[in-house]
Amino acid sequence: MMAAALRWWKGQDRGSGLAIEGALLGTALLALLVLVAAAGRVSGAHVPIDSAANNAARAASISRSHDQAHAAAMDAATTTLSGQGSSCPDPAITVDTSGLNSPPGQVGLVHVTIRCTVQLSDLSGLDLPGTRTITAEATSVVDAYRAKGGTP
Repeated sequence: MMAAALRWWKGQDRGSGLAIEGALLGTALLALLVLVAAAGRVSGAHVPIDSAANNAARAASISRSHDQAHAAAMDAATTTLSGQGSSCPDPAITVDTSGLNSPPGQVGLVHVTIRCTVQLSDLSGLDLPGTRTITAEATSVVDAYRAKGGTP
């Protein structure tokens, strides 16, 4: 009688391994999904930040004074970031307009750097870093024969 009960009990235990494997596989797939979402958020933030840096450098390079160049670059960067739905709430924008000092006939450069912190902590409870800093740089050529300081 004991042998028959033991055989019956062994036969009932077949499916428990499948439940454990399913739980482990489900957890691994969930972790992979969260990592893909984090990678998508970071790579998706690169495009608007690069575009904003390019637009800001171009806007600054066609300005005639340092003040106008700085204002134009800041305006172009913030407009581009907000227009493209960037997940960058507070970008750090640096504008180097020293190329506007180049004498007539010499080419100068305007350089713009935008640093943005993208939040990752809200994606999951996994041990992901809370933020990721993305940096975009752009340089634009100042016309060698442009008029300066409001002179036509």
